[in-house]
Amino acid sequence: MTIIGHWKTLAEAQKLSLTQMVTGIFPEVIEMGGLLPRIPGVQVTGTSLTWNRELSLPSAKFVDVHEQLTWDAESDYTQMEIVLKLVAKQTPLDKFVESTYGSYNNYKAIQIQELRKGCTRTMEDKLIYGDTTYVASKEIDGWHAWAALNTGTDLDIDGGEGAHSLMNLRKMIDAMKMGCDILLMPYELGRRFDALAQEQGVASFVGPWRIAATAQDMGKPVLFYDGVPIVRSDFMKAEQANTGGGSSYTTARGKYASGTKQYSIFGIKWGSGSPENPGVCLAWGNGGGDRPRAAGEVFSYTEFDKLEDYDASGVRLTAYLNTLVGSSKCIGRVHDITDAAITA
Repeated sequence: MTIIGHWKTLAEAQKLSLTQMVTGIFPEVIEMGGLLPRIPGVQVTGTSLTWNRELSLPSAKFVDVHEQLTWDAESDYTQMEIVLKLVAKQTPLDKFVESTYGSYNNYKAIQIQELRKGCTRTMEDKLIYGDTTYVASKEIDGWHAWAALNTGTDLDIDGGEGAHSLMNLRKMIDAMKMGCDILLMPYELGRRFDALAQEQGVASFVGPWRIAATAQDMGKPVLFYDGVPIVRSDFMKAEQANTGGGSSYTTARGKYASGTKQYSIFGIKWGSGSPENPGVCLAWGNGGGDRPRAAGEVFSYTEFDKLEDYDASGVRLTAYLNTLVGSSKCIGRVHDITDAAITA
């Protein structure tokens, strides 16, 4: 028999003690590669934003001296519009719970922190997969929806449900006439770029290999392609083949459901919502919330001290926003790519 001092058993001694709790919540859902901290913003004072894209430009002609000139009318435009959408999340906080259990953790601080994380995760997903036309009119249009408008050009390339071809990426970047600031891709394809530069090379390639690496470079991730930074994102998911594109854009790009998993790469040029810098940005409205946003903060914060019929307070996060792609030349994609060794 083990003697535990005055007590008959260790279990009896443990009845007089409590565990120590570490304050806060340890992160377990960790997602990298979000674009909200990167994307430029433009303030919208109305409920929507309209702009004109060039459709056709006038052309001049050579004439003889003293030849009679003709009057021409040639210029026309494609008018684009985005409508600000409301994204919101609110939860109550029972006052008994807050006052009675609040000795270890600040329940309201945790509530606000988790609301912000939940709203941010939703927005990061919709920045890619949101589709006003084919999913829900309440949503924003994400990168897939914008890129699908370029169907039939090198700004929207079907990878053919095969391994990624570097030539497709070269074509897409060349078609982005305003330039390309980032290449957004899932980790699955990012690892394929690493393998290409390190141990695997280009699949089925016969010829002189042109990538040199020192001992210090071995095992490091590839951070650039053609001088463009590679951004690997957990929000880029496995996708369903032959959705959200093609000659008839009649469905949204779907996340993986069956068959072989497909992946996409986006080329994005950032902008400011002006003709001088017509790239991709996030348009947001002013209203909402009873506290001003912090610098770079997308969501507005509203606190309710009392909720009718409940002994509780409440917190609400809201944002009025949408994506804006000034010029079609500022976004491109290669889609329907499998997780296989990269080809030339």
